[in-house]
Amino acid sequence: LGPQSTAVGSTSEETIHDTSSQINQNGLQNSEVLRHKMRNREQHVFGDQDGSGINIVWKFEQKGQNSDGGWRVSNNGMIVKFMVEDSAGCSKGGNSQEQKGTANGILMVFEREMPLYFALGGMGEMLDTSYESIVLSIDGKVVASATSNGRGLACSSGPARVTYLTETIPAVLSAGVHTINLTFTSFDDYDHRGVFYELQLSRTKAAAREIDLHSPYMTLPSS
Repeated sequence: LGPQSTAVGSTSEETIHDTSSQINQNGLQNSEVLRHKMRNREQHVFGDQDGSGINIVWKFEQKGQNSDGGWRVSNNGMIVKFMVEDSAGCSKGGNSQEQKGTANGILMVFEREMPLYFALGGMGEMLDTSYESIVLSIDGKVVASATSNGRGLACSSGPARVTYLTETIPAVLSAGVHTINLTFTSFDDYDHRGVFYELQLSRTKAAAREIDLHSPYMTLPSS
C-alpha cells in the first residue's frame, strides 16, 4: 500500500492526535492530516496540499476484524480500500466473522465546478458470485457497486465484478460540500482469501486512465 497508506486502528480506545495541525478559516493547513483514532473508528482530514481545489474528510467505521483488516486510505484521500482478513477455513486464515464497514467522505470543493472521476474494483472471492459487496454513493445517489465473480474456486481471489449505475461520469461537483459513501460487507465468514475492494478518485480523465496501467484489478467506466 506504500508509506502513505493509513489503516484504521483497533488497539486503543483513546483518541490520538497524530499531528498538531489545526483547521483554519480556509480549510486545513497544507501538508497536514488531523487524525482522530478510536477503536474501530477513525477520521482523516486531507488538506488542499496539492492544489487540487478540494479538502476531503473521511470517517471510517468497521467491525469483524481480528488484526490488520479493514479500511486503508492513501494518495491524499483519493484512494480508499477495504482489506478483508482471510477466513479461518482457508490456509493460514484466522477470521471466523462477517466483516463489514462504512466510509463516509465529505468533499469541500472550492472551485466553481469540478469534475470527479471514480473507479471501483478489487479482488473478490472466486467460489461464488455475489458474495461480498461494496456500494458507492455520491451525494446520496448510488453510482457504482462491486461484488465477487465466482468461478467455483475455493479460497482464491480474482477481479471483482463491477457495475456502474450512472450515465454521468465524471460526477460534476459544484462549489460547496458534497458527500461520498462506501458500504462494505463480506456477507459471511467463509472462503475469503486475498480479498479487498477499492475506490480510486481522480480530477482528470488522463489520471483516471492511469488506473488501468497501475491497477489491473480496477474496472473503469466505459465512458
